[in-house]
Amino acid sequence: MKTILLLIVIFSLSLLSGVELISQNFSGYPTLPSGWTMTGPTTTNWSSAGTNFAGGTTGELRFTYTPTGTGTYRFISPMFNTERIHDMALSFRYMLDDYTTASNYTIGVQISKDLTSWTNLWSVTGSSDIAANQISIPFSFELGKSSTTYIAFYFTGDTNDLDYWYIDDISLTYSNTLGYGTWSAGDYHPVGNIIVPDGYTCTLSPDVHFYFQTDKNLTVNGRLLISGTEGHEVLLTSNSGATDWKGVDLITTNTANDSTLINHAIIEHCSDSGIRVCYNKCRISNSEIRENVSDGLTGSGIFMNQNAIIENCSIHNNTSEYLGAAILSAYCTPIIRSNRLFNNLTGFDPESCALFLQICDVSNVYNNQIVNNYINSSCQAVYMSNCTGDFKNNLVANNEGRGIYISGGSIHIKHCNIINNADYGLECWGSCFVESSIIWGNNTNQIFTLASTTTYVSYSCIEGGISGIDIIIPANYTNNVSGNPLFTSPTAGRGFTFDALVANWSLQYNSPCIDSGNPGLPLNQDGSIEDIGIYYRLLKPVITRTADVTPDQGHQIYLRWIRSDIDVTFLPNAYYSIWRLNTSRNDNAVCINSPLQLTLDIQSENRNICWRDGSRVWDYLTDVHAINFSEYGVTVSTIQDSSSTGTHAADYMVVYQNNIGFWPSIVMSGYSVDNIPPYSARGLDLQHTGTNQFNISWQEVTEGGWEGNSYPETNRITYKVYAGDSPDFETTPFNLIITTTNPTTILNSQTADNKFYKIICSDSE
Repeated sequence: MKTILLLIVIFSLSLLSGVELISQNFSGYPTLPSGWTMTGPTTTNWSSAGTNFAGGTTGELRFTYTPTGTGTYRFISPMFNTERIHDMALSFRYMLDDYTTASNYTIGVQISKDLTSWTNLWSVTGSSDIAANQISIPFSFELGKSSTTYIAFYFTGDTNDLDYWYIDDISLTYSNTLGYGTWSAGDYHPVGNIIVPDGYTCTLSPDVHFYFQTDKNLTVNGRLLISGTEGHEVLLTSNSGATDWKGVDLITTNTANDSTLINHAIIEHCSDSGIRVCYNKCRISNSEIRENVSDGLTGSGIFMNQNAIIENCSIHNNTSEYLGAAILSAYCTPIIRSNRLFNNLTGFDPESCALFLQICDVSNVYNNQIVNNYINSSCQAVYMSNCTGDFKNNLVANNEGRGIYISGGSIHIKHCNIINNADYGLECWGSCFVESSIIWGNNTNQIFTLASTTTYVSYSCIEGGISGIDIIIPANYTNNVSGNPLFTSPTAGRGFTFDALVANWSLQYNSPCIDSGNPGLPLNQDGSIEDIGIYYRLLKPVITRTADVTPDQGHQIYLRWIRSDIDVTFLPNAYYSIWRLNTSRNDNAVCINSPLQLTLDIQSENRNICWRDGSRVWDYLTDVHAINFSEYGVTVSTIQDSSSTGTHAADYMVVYQNNIGFWPSIVMSGYSVDNIPPYSARGLDLQHTGTNQFNISWQEVTEGGWEGNSYPETNRITYKVYAGDSPDFETTPFNLIITTTNPTTILNSQTADNKFYKIICSDSE
């Protein structure tokens, strides 16, 4: 039986070996080691003896019965820090020489954070001798988490009930690091794994740098907050500089834990996935996942089987012998958006790829750049297995193998650029709908499919047209273009002849892909039909405001617009012309058929200029030079101010034009208001001119006032004359005599002996 017990103890010690917090023997007898203290009724019961009854080397701690007394006696360790310590274990040797079987005392080990409150780790009630043995006591990190931690060997009871208690070879170790609380900036070399327990949060501040040991990882059962900033990222890397630690495991299953947020982190040199996401409350953003290696099935950069979010990350130079060198996502609905997946290396398996999606809804995989990945020609940059949803706004370019491979499922490729890949652009063995996408410059062919009846291509740009597709039913190929899409830069090349990540894949203004998308979908912001591909153009200016100018005398509005996206570099002959829809005949106008005919010579004639735009006629108002502003504004005239008869709104258009062409905005209406009231009528004069007849006259009102200043009236002044029987009579429709625009008028049928008159001026009809 003793042999079996010994084997169990040795096995336990091998599991719990690690970094020592305390290592104490008593070979310096008869002197007690420094740093240890004693408390109790007396302290002389503790001594260092030159014996080895506990089974260690000569020299051990001894507690003896004399001097006799009753109480609790402690032999207390020096203070040690357990703030960052996980899974501690205490090991020691001891032997008990009992005095009588009638004993009623306890020996044991306790732990404390303040030398006041003590928690038992182990205890024995004395009643017989205990032969020399070694014991190991693992205990929870919950008993630590303090910068001031102590352990104590204690006796409680009557000392006369024992002879001696011998203790030797005290060892307190830990094998992993506790991840909780806030870690401030600095370099850390954690012991073993970092473990974030369930219910705890570990916060890593900017410029925290972790250097992990071989085969160790960061395991999160609670919550992880990586709060780096640009230029002050949190670094998780190998201690040796080799690719040999095991990355970050996000494996919490407790839904009560808050979300894990990883922001501005660098995770590198893992011998497995950089991050493994196994729960759906996680966001990884603005981070760099790089230079990780995997030969398994979990991907090298990021593995996820839950609905986590990956956004604005650079995932590059990772190597996988099999699936997902950059990202592997399976059995979920991931959000993978606005990331850069580049320079990742995969093996030679047919399913090898940079981005692997299996049984996923891919509708939230968008705005990614998947470029320059080193894959065998039989492999692909993107592999979608039995997936569904819209794969949209993704750039798949300059990869060594295929661009996209679809196996089973039903995928809609929308607004993607699949360009310059070294094999097929798209290979589809499932249901595939391609819409508003550019598939161009791929080496073998643009699209390969044997499922001809389930492949549909519409409103897209395909190099070679229908002949660029291996097999497709002509009825499934509709409304496409085949002209060169005219990317801004580069305009030619395939494979790694240039860096697809920094190339400008926007369309030149004369690209056949502009305004060639599905006209049944919502229009672009500038009112144009959507463009084919990822990077749409807004060639037309967009009017954002037609507001009345206030305070003023009317007849003008403030027009504001967003520039054409051609207006990004200065062109000497580029400007914006402003036009108002003509609503009246103007026989003296100079008529042109295009804004490009608006020359300086015509403008110098000082005549009205009209543009015949189909069935509409526009009056030229003014122009503004295009000088690369993001927004422009100008004050322009109206035809008539708002009045009681209506707002009298007019339609306005802004046209961007240069030597090449012109681009008109969507029409927007605007109206003006005369905000400044006219002055009151003055100089009222009343003269009798006949029986019951008077001539009433006053000074003509030609100005209005605002905040003490005078402004000439531009609208016609109308006068309303009221009559009453007392000076303070109210003006109502019943005592209105006449409305006139003339400052003099004849009043008839004035039969009352006394009449009082009021005149109200108005500057709007």
